[in-house]
Amino acid sequence: FRPAWIHSQEITFRESRTKMTLVTSLRDETRILLNNRPASLTLDEIATELNVSVQWLRLLSKGKIANPGVNTVETLNKFLTKNKKKAQG
Repeated sequence: FRPAWIHSQEITFRESRTKMTLVTSLRDETRILLNNRPASLTLDEIATELNVSVQWLRLLSKGKIANPGVNTVETLNKFLTKNKKKAQG
């Protein structure tokens, strides 16, 4: 017999792991987009558009930021995806 609270903690843990996996995947996808961005799109332009520092972008591109902030990563991902499509024409 297992108390109900143990089962609910296991579900919460699984849900947390799933969310963390999605966030990690988004972070990794964004790093790839950043490192493979069109040559015409500079880090200065991205930093200005997203209101982050060039140094932060460099660290993110190298995987040196463990927890870069999901909102910033989502915004960066959308920006880079949009600009990737523009570059592809």
